[in-house]
Parts: sequence; structure tokens; C-alpha cells
Amino acid sequence: MAETENRGTETIDQEQIDVTHLLAKAWKQFGKSWWLLLLLLALSVGAELGYQHFFHVDEYEAYASFSISVGSTSSGMTNYNTSVSLTRLGETFPYILESGALKTVVREKLGMSYLPVSISAKVVSDTSLFRIGVRGRDAEICTRVLDAVIENYPQVARYVIGKTTLTMLDYSGVPSSPVNGVSRRALIMRGLEIGGLVYLALLAALIVTRRTVESEEDLKRYTSLRCLATIPRTFIKRRSGKKQPKLLVNQKSVSQAFVEAVNLLRIRVLREMDRREAKVLVLTSAGELEGKSTIAANLALSCAQKGFRVLLIDGDLRHPSIAARFGLEAKRGVVDVLTGRAELEEAIQHYRNGTLDILPGSGAVKAAQVPQLLGRVEMGELIAYGRKQYDYVFIDSPPCGMMQDALMLAAHSDATVLVIRQDFLARSRILEVLDLLADTNVGILGCVINGEEGSVGSYGYGRYGYGSGYGKYGAYGKYGYGSKYTKKPG
Repeated sequence: MAETENRGTETIDQEQIDVTHLLAKAWKQFGKSWWLLLLLLALSVGAELGYQHFFHVDEYEAYASFSISVGSTSSGMTNYNTSVSLTRLGETFPYILESGALKTVVREKLGMSYLPVSISAKVVSDTSLFRIGVRGRDAEICTRVLDAVIENYPQVARYVIGKTTLTMLDYSGVPSSPVNGVSRRALIMRGLEIGGLVYLALLAALIVTRRTVESEEDLKRYTSLRCLATIPRTFIKRRSGKKQPKLLVNQKSVSQAFVEAVNLLRIRVLREMDRREAKVLVLTSAGELEGKSTIAANLALSCAQKGFRVLLIDGDLRHPSIAARFGLEAKRGVVDVLTGRAELEEAIQHYRNGTLDILPGSGAVKAAQVPQLLGRVEMGELIAYGRKQYDYVFIDSPPCGMMQDALMLAAHSDATVLVIRQDFLARSRILEVLDLLADTNVGILGCVINGEEGSVGSYGYGRYGYGSGYGKYGAYGKYGYGSKYTKKPG
């Protein structure tokens, strides 16, 4: 019994967590798509007002209400006969209209070839009243047709239900306002309601169908890889009249949270590389716009700040960006070295007289030439030089999920790190990239979740569990962190 109660409590707690998680996801998606809500509201209101203005046609209704009586020789039968006559009127009037008898009489009376109106008649519920209505686009024509119907209806109906007497109780006259008119306020409110409902439907569909990596828990649930760090989303304000500052850990404008997250990444990466006796690390991602180059630049700079000799290579020959991030001019670069147009020592640039050296890209290269360049013997010689002269070599590669460049670079490296932008790419695409990297037989140190929008403390030190997901990537157990990886003696 106690075990059953515990399971029930756990189920309730899980449901509460799921609801809270869904609400958090909804709020997060709203923060990203609020502009879509405004757009849908504007389009819906515009559509309502536009339809009303260009396509809506006002219709008017002229009507009259009657009490009805039926001639009888016995006063005791009057009420009964009246009730029967009312019922028969309601039942037979559509037949009278369809037969054309009444319409023909009315058309001849008004001298019209056809009636541009609709005529209706019904018994008012729980009363002895009979109502005739004429609806159309012209208020005056509606009134004329109504008058003709009132005049001729008893004569036509006599052949069906006998002699009746209609006593008029209510008469609309010429209607002054349309019966289908809608106020501007009502149109706006209806447009807002429709736009809001469409947005909520799209938001719900997005939340249900979107399968991305949102947290470290997601990472360990779907893979067996370690989350090396979660890097918080960081914004840098540009001062008036000045260039946009670079997102580097040595800039004063960068938040302390970002700096601490990069430092944590450095500690964990270097510990794993030393444990594996690795010196060359490739940083890649599954797609574009995941912040891979930013992570590579800051990891290299953070290591250099601690006294390590680091070579950062811009391996994205198609879209080189490392030099610009450090404010350097790429006169010579990787391509020049690989093609023999420049010596490696000439192409390498020293950053601020520190221990960080950068081998930049040297202009975009045509896609067809990239595999040939990366497959040259000189590429292996370049990496060998880095192994000999530096403590660590970091390579910023193109997205692995889009081209083979990263896999070719990984063949020259000792380990790889996958940068994953939070809640950005589908999990299936990330898992495909992990499969590709695993096939290179190069160790995958783990993943970096970039652009994290949760609490600052989420990247702090702690213990990590690993799910069963992709078991071939291995599990690393528990990690400790020593001072050895925070500073290297000069």
C-alpha cells in the first residue's frame, strides 16, 4: 500500500514538473515569437476590416407581425382551428413560396421580372402570432415586397388552409439600418480573438513538435556525452560612435557570468585532454549560428591567460572569422601555408604579445577547393608543427552537419568538442552529427551548451549523470577538478 502511494505521489510530482516545464517553454517561445503574435493580430484585424470594407454588403429586413383568426360556425372551435391554422401556415408557407404562386402574384403586383429579396414566414413560438419578413439589399424594395405579400398572402393561403383573417400588430416600415451590420469595435475584437487563437495554436504545435536540447538534462537523456559547460547568453552594448566590442573574456564589457562559464569550460577541457594525452582539439557544431567560433576563440584566450602556449587555427576555410574576432588583419593565413605561398611562421600572428598565437583564414575559398586543401600533406605538417611548439592546438572548424570539412580536420586531431546552441537545432540532427564524429574514432570530450537563457548558476560545478542514449561515445563517470588546470607555471 505504501509503495502504491509513493508511486502515486511520484506521478503527481512528475505531472506538476511537466506542466511547469511546458509553461516555461511556452513563456520562452513567447519571448522569441511575440512579434508573430503582433503580426497575426494586425493581419486578423486588417482582414476583418478589409473584408467589411470591400466585400460586405448591407442587408435590410422589413417585417410585420399578425394575429390570425379562422372563420367558424362554432365559437368553441375557434381556438382549436386557430392553432391548427397557425401550424399549417408555418408548415405550408415554404411550399407556397417554392411553388411560385405567391412570388408570381407579388411580381405581377410590383411589375418586376424577379424578386431580389428573400421572403420568410414563421409562427412565433408559444403565441398565436405570425411573422412575415422580407430581406434584401434595398430597404425600399424590401418594404414594397412586404406590403405586396401582406396584401396577397391570405388570398394564396386560402386555397391551402381555408379562409383566414390577419390582424397586423407590428410593422417595421422602411428599415433604416442593416440587420447584418457589425460595429467597427466588434470587428476589431473579433480580429484580435482570431489572431490570438491562431497564435496559441501555432505556439502549442511548436512546443509539442519542437525536439531540441534545452538543458544538461536533455543532453544526458539523449546522449551519453558530458556537458562540459553551459555558456550564458550574453549581450554587449555598443557605445555611441564606437565599433561593436568583441565577445572575448578579456573585454571589460563582457559579463562575469560569461567569463566564469568559459573558465569552467577551460578547466574541464584541459583536464580531459591531459587525461587522454591530447594536444589538438577540434571545435565544431551541427549547424550554423550556434556560436562555435565564439567558444573556440574564448577557450583559446582563457587558456593563454593562464600561461599555456596556445595555437588557434581558423579551419573554416569557406567563412573564416577568427582574425576579425581578435581585431587582426589576415594578410596571410591557412590557405597560403597549405599552398606554399607563405611560411607557417610568417602566417602565424601573436595576440597582444601573450601566449596566444593565431593562424587566421586568408579569405573565403571556393567550396570545391576546400577538400583538396585539407587533404594536402601540408595540413598534417601544420598540425605536427603545432604539436611540437605549443601546449594546445585548437581548431575552429565548419559545422559538421553541413559539410565534411570538420571530419577531415578531426582526422588530424586528438579530440573533438561539439557546440550546441540551446533550443536551436533538432535533436535528431545533433545525434546524426555525433554519429559522424564517432565514426572518425577521435575521442569526443563532450558538448558545450551555448546561449543558455536560464539561471546563471546552471553552469556551476557539480556532478553529472549520463543516460543510455548513444552508448558508443562512452561514459566518463565523476569528475574532480584540481588546481593543476587553473594555472600553468611559466
